[in-house]
Amino acid sequence: MIAVVAVIFLLHWGAEFFIPLFLGILISYALSPLVDQLTRVVRYRVISAGVVVVALVCALGFAAWSASDDIQAIWQKVPVAAKSVSRTVQRIASKPSAPIKEVNKAAEDIESVAKTGKTGASAKAQAPPRVSVWQLLWTGWKGVTVVATQLTVVLFLVFFMLASGNLFKRKLVMLSGDRLAQRKFTVQVIDEIDGQIRRYLVVMLVANTLVGLGTWGVFALGGLEYAGLWGLVAAVLHTVPY
Repeated sequence: MIAVVAVIFLLHWGAEFFIPLFLGILISYALSPLVDQLTRVVRYRVISAGVVVVALVCALGFAAWSASDDIQAIWQKVPVAAKSVSRTVQRIASKPSAPIKEVNKAAEDIESVAKTGKTGASAKAQAPPRVSVWQLLWTGWKGVTVVATQLTVVLFLVFFMLASGNLFKRKLVMLSGDRLAQRKFTVQVIDEIDGQIRRYLVVMLVANTLVGLGTWGVFALGGLEYAGLWGLVAAVLHTVPY
């Protein structure tokens, strides 16, 4: 139990390292068969790994460029949608028995009790500190920098894992023992793990494709604008929990 807790704490503490590492491992597993086939043509695995990684980056860039017009159009409509939602909320909140007023009152009571130990009008909640625009910009910029850095790390990890081929497998086999039976059993275990991971990735690809196509079809039948973009977003976000 202590070892399990220690491992969970280590994964949580080093999430910024382990998440790109695991993503790189999964992506390299998915692209490894393609690199193997390309290596038979170009003979050098480093070149085939570089070609596959560059093709992956170009495909992602092309997908982003293809959806840029719809994203820009949606972004331009955000203020109008925000005003519409705001007017709707104000209209609901203006009613005497609006649920929003009750929720706000309950939230104020809970906050006042937490800060002063008193309820109702006897305790005035302190005004929240103001956040400047520069602080928001700096926070957003830091988030974008972290994401860009992690994506770069993932791409380099994928490249080096694909270029190394079965180097790690050979090292594990050598460390498994001196007997032929031990090494044979280790190879069988590694091959079984490889097969299960690849089957898992295939199932994920099929599930994401079905989710994207289903979302696009339902939204298109409902007359929603940019149904294709929302289907793509649904397919990508469906991967996030896994």
